[in-house]
Amino acid sequence: MKVALAQLAPKLRDKGANLDRIEKAVASSGADLVMFGELFLTGYMARDAIPRLAETVPGPATERIARIAAEHGAHVVVGMPERDAKGRHLFNTSVLVAPDGGVERYRKIHPANFGAFEEGLYFGRGSDLVLADTKLGRL
Repeated sequence: MKVALAQLAPKLRDKGANLDRIEKAVASSGADLVMFGELFLTGYMARDAIPRLAETVPGPATERIARIAAEHGAHVVVGMPERDAKGRHLFNTSVLVAPDGGVERYRKIHPANFGAFEEGLYFGRGSDLVLADTKLGRL
């Protein structure tokens, strides 16, 4: 299994540009699993824009990531702000999108809330650890 860890600088508050970066990185990696950083979809310091930028899972961003994953036969992990289905709660979420369109998510259980980190102001706490059974094995 070839794994690519994409340590890229996301464009703050620009999901479209960051989805383009995801597509380019996945396409050029030739990897089976491509992983992007925490909140890569919006940039980590989006702060007050998080409620506006958050999406449901599945949603527009994960649908585009699914197309990218399918086209390149890769599993893709991306951090993003997630809005729950009822639109009441936000989470700092990592999504795993498989080439077959399957989507798994992990909602961060312990949002950082110290020093420059203000995740607790924006995000609720996840409750579950997640393992995903994939064609690559259990992730």
